[in-house]
Amino acid sequence: MLLFRRPAGPGDKVGSGREGRTTRSRQTGPGPRPGQMAMGWVLFLLFLLLLPGKAQATEWQWRDPNPPAHPGFLTPLPNGNVLVCRNAYSGPSVVEVTPAGEVVWEEKNIQAASALRLENGNTLIADSGAPAAPFYPRVVEVTPAGETVWEYRLPGRGRAPRYAERLENGHTLITTARGVLEVDPAGKTVWSFSQGLVYPARATRLENGNTLIVDAGFNGGRVLEVSSDAAVVWAYGDGSAGTAVGQLTRPTGAWRLENGDTIILDSGAYRWLEVDPEGRPVAVTGFLEVYQKFPVLNTWAGWVENKTLYLSATLTSGSSLFLVTSPPGVQVYVNNEWLYPEELPLVRDGVLLVPARPVAERLRITLHWDGNTKTLTMFRGDQSLVLTLDQPQALRNGQPVTLSQALQLRHGTSYVPAEAFGYLQGIESSYNQEEGRLDFRTGENNGQQPQP
Repeated sequence: MLLFRRPAGPGDKVGSGREGRTTRSRQTGPGPRPGQMAMGWVLFLLFLLLLPGKAQATEWQWRDPNPPAHPGFLTPLPNGNVLVCRNAYSGPSVVEVTPAGEVVWEEKNIQAASALRLENGNTLIADSGAPAAPFYPRVVEVTPAGETVWEYRLPGRGRAPRYAERLENGHTLITTARGVLEVDPAGKTVWSFSQGLVYPARATRLENGNTLIVDAGFNGGRVLEVSSDAAVVWAYGDGSAGTAVGQLTRPTGAWRLENGDTIILDSGAYRWLEVDPEGRPVAVTGFLEVYQKFPVLNTWAGWVENKTLYLSATLTSGSSLFLVTSPPGVQVYVNNEWLYPEELPLVRDGVLLVPARPVAERLRITLHWDGNTKTLTMFRGDQSLVLTLDQPQALRNGQPVTLSQALQLRHGTSYVPAEAFGYLQGIESSYNQEEGRLDFRTGENNGQQPQP
């Protein structure tokens, strides 16, 4: 744990520490969920595991013999392999790739929106039907040998499937552009829901029999829990885009936890939220910084499972990137109350930075920004701290001090090192790096310097 207190004198330097047909199959296995893959002649599979305070990376390289593709959907399998949907005008496919970069299974000539490995070893694929044959949208179940054992055709490309999963009762739940439907093995629709949906992205059946639906919307989005009689029994998101409480920005996935909370992958805002049954966010974790480590051109897919995030992206080089990450999200508390972050904390060169305004408001600190001098002044009582943009040197009550990181601006938001608040009378802060928890407390700290 890091404990910060306010400094006693000038010139002190402060330390701060601080996601077609088929070739023969082998090594396949049943499994869950998503992601995607290749582009160009070389596919870089980079699996990055980020734990609080730690970062480990293993890079895969796979030379793709097919024309360029882009990643769309990624499914990690229990055997450690990855099931990948390769979307391309020519040669689209679903492949299973080992950590060594070996393709051990492939279903060719299929433009897949999703692919899930079933418990029986078969693969359930949502096929858009274009531009490759068979030129009609469908959901298809194929064996490891490439034999089609079940198929459900949709009436037109305007209803192409975006996601499909097999239910415990043997039915198939299909998400399309028009809504969600459940079909039995004979292809009969036994349940459907479309009311008010704008851009349905994914639907999954919950243990209670209800259906959790992600509606990406046009810019905002919603997550709905719908009962078997089509009643909305729970929802999060008002349909407007943003990061305030109740807002989402093109969500693409949602998962119900055992404790009743719901994880929402808010892809457009590069974050995921944990929301309780009353619809209150209880944690927010960002992953934009994970992408920023690489020259990313486009991001494609994401999946959250056990609070581990699976991501894919196309790089500026034309190759593709896959990330498996547990981003070291930081939750901020003021006097033991969680502070919902419209802007998320950042880590720069190992130093934790927080958005100044929301923390200052909770701590009763007055802020003044001077656009001419590029300075941010923090006032609390008769105490002041003046920070200069991109300069670690600051003035505390007119006396120089040196912070471990400079004031930074990001999209109009001022970010300051967490230790800066400890330079004002009556404020202490501590950061538990292992738990990813930053605490600010008000109370006299006797004018002592923040200690790492």
